[in-house]
Amino acid sequence: ETRAGNDLGLLWLTRPTPARYVLRLQWMMTAPDDNSGVFVGFPDPRHEGYDNTAYVGVNFGFEIQIDELARPDRAPIHRTAAVYSFKGPTDGLVVVHPVGEWNDYEITVDGADLTVALNGQTVNLFHFAGDPQSPRRGLPSTPQDPRFIGLQTHTGLLLFRNVQWKAL
Repeated sequence: ETRAGNDLGLLWLTRPTPARYVLRLQWMMTAPDDNSGVFVGFPDPRHEGYDNTAYVGVNFGFEIQIDELARPDRAPIHRTAAVYSFKGPTDGLVVVHPVGEWNDYEITVDGADLTVALNGQTVNLFHFAGDPQSPRRGLPSTPQDPRFIGLQTHTGLLLFRNVQWKAL
């Protein structure tokens, strides 16, 4: 369970991911305006010098969005199952279960390719072509530069369960 305070938050697994993996988890909204997300591919937040480690996920990883209001502008790149700010879920029909029901995410990280499946439907096929603003974004997890997964706290009360990953 994540409960938001007055700033962005990050709950992260301190065990690094492999370079290629599938992340499966379930999430549930408790109100229509809940806003959260799942971060993948960010470096160790303890080593980046941020006061708020959540911004390590924002600036160096990718957020798989959970926000049915698609704030701030209703654009697809801000909607549930988007790779936030990069690509909206335009590769399949997005069906989000209503408040109080569990949703399934399956997020595949395979090099520069991310695939997001929501409730069994592939909805986002994203190929990362680089980010001049953040050259360390999207790098593979290696022993020298391990990468991590995390859950975002943002707005409202969003529940998570059954978080698991396996190497490809």
